[in-house]
Amino acid sequence: MFYRVRGTPMPTVVLGIEISTASVSLSESGTATFGVRLTAQPPGTTTVNVSSGDLSAATTGPAALTFTTANWNTLQTVTVTGTADVDLTNESVTLTLVSSGLASRSVTATVIDDDTQIILASVASLAIGEAGSGNFSVHLGFQPVANVTVTLESSNSAKANAGPLTLTFTPVNFATPQTVTITGVADVDLANESVTVTASAAGATSGTVAVSVDDDDVQSIQASPNPIYINELEIDNLSVCLAFQPAANVTVTVSSSSLGSRRSEGCLRSRVRATRWRADARDWSASRR
Repeated sequence: MFYRVRGTPMPTVVLGIEISTASVSLSESGTATFGVRLTAQPPGTTTVNVSSGDLSAATTGPAALTFTTANWNTLQTVTVTGTADVDLTNESVTLTLVSSGLASRSVTATVIDDDTQIILASVASLAIGEAGSGNFSVHLGFQPVANVTVTLESSNSAKANAGPLTLTFTPVNFATPQTVTITGVADVDLANESVTVTASAAGATSGTVAVSVDDDDVQSIQASPNPIYINELEIDNLSVCLAFQPAANVTVTVSSSSLGSRRSEGCLRSRVRATRWRADARDWSASRR
């Protein structure tokens, strides 16, 4: 308890702005609060204006606080709201409180960036022919603090390749799309293929594109030698095989235009006498007589 000594004047209280804290911390998608009041009873209604030094990092509300001779000593709340931006950097913002005729006060707001770098692809899927190609583009979702190397990789390079193998994004061109070319690879089967192309970088969420490779081959039967020359009453061999791997067994009938047709089992090499052979998915390319 304090006592006033007779004849000693009471200390003078200067009218000013009082804040509950000098600093606050919040996430980029979050909020923080602090309190404001006056240090003494004002002679009349007093308005304190609140502003942010960087609206792209944080905003404040309300924009003005009104104090009267009745509520001057009651804390009024200021809410600070983080603003999402395109970079990955924490921000420091000065919040200023001013009122006519009073000394200004400030609060420092630290805005913690909560973004994670992400690689964005222009399409989710792409269709190409086995002998064809197609394009899509990628870019970064946020401005990096340094150059970022994005690596392109196909889940099955025997079916489709991605190029170039790497792309470099800088703090300047991070949002500019760069082109990726997907090229189909011819194979020995007749099946359509599915490949995933992944764009990845250290510390970033990868981007993926589902690529369907449509097989454009047409099955054919290959005979060798072709043509074949034999003398009358002679026998020679003709090698026959399939050009592409079938999805199921294929029966091939061999006949002579002048002998009619006789059939016998066997894939593979058959005499010029009429015969039939079956090629299966395992030995479709093996020549037989």
